[in-house]
Amino acid sequence: MLSFGFTPLLCYFVALVYPTWESFKAIGTAAKADDTQWLTYWVVYNLLTTLEYLLMGLFSYVPLYYEAKVLFIIWLIAPQTKGAQLLFETIVRPFLVQYASKIDPIFKTTQQGINSDMTNQIIRLAQTYGGDVANDALRMATDLAAKQAQQGKPGQGTQQQQQSQYQQPHSQYHQPQQQYQQPQQRYQQGSSQYSHQGSGNPYSHSQQNQYY
Repeated sequence: MLSFGFTPLLCYFVALVYPTWESFKAIGTAAKADDTQWLTYWVVYNLLTTLEYLLMGLFSYVPLYYEAKVLFIIWLIAPQTKGAQLLFETIVRPFLVQYASKIDPIFKTTQQGINSDMTNQIIRLAQTYGGDVANDALRMATDLAAKQAQQGKPGQGTQQQQQSQYQQPHSQYHQPQQQYQQPQQRYQQGSSQYSHQGSGNPYSHSQQNQYY
């Protein structure tokens, strides 16, 4: 997606952080209008996010996509425009009402799975042992960080071990070269001995004169 570097962060802030805070404040008020406003926004936003995920390959080539998305989100949440309510009343609600008979059985199956005995057992196990597991993981991470701090920079010992492992095979490659050099030296010594031992030649000058 072709956009400026800070625009995606601004988009996430406008689309998620700010609506979450306003929804939190709406829960604490007795008025119903703000609850309806932000529930409507979340329904519309989640449907648009699903559509965005399905068409991500197409949107990735749109220039200034996040800039346009920021303006669109502002149009959805602004009280002057009430874009989320407009889209909900004109598009989202008629679509969901029309296909409610086909969509509802899917989520009933999901609800049955959430309320099943297996899910309840998993929740009980998490409530019973979850705190201990989290504390053990935190203690192990703290001990590991302390050991790395004592040894020096994190990962320094590992890098030195890897370098020593790479240097050992390099030294092993020099040993066969030394072994190959030893026969060459022996061959040179033998040839030099043969050249100096002229008197030991079975066909010396005195013996050659006998044939003449």
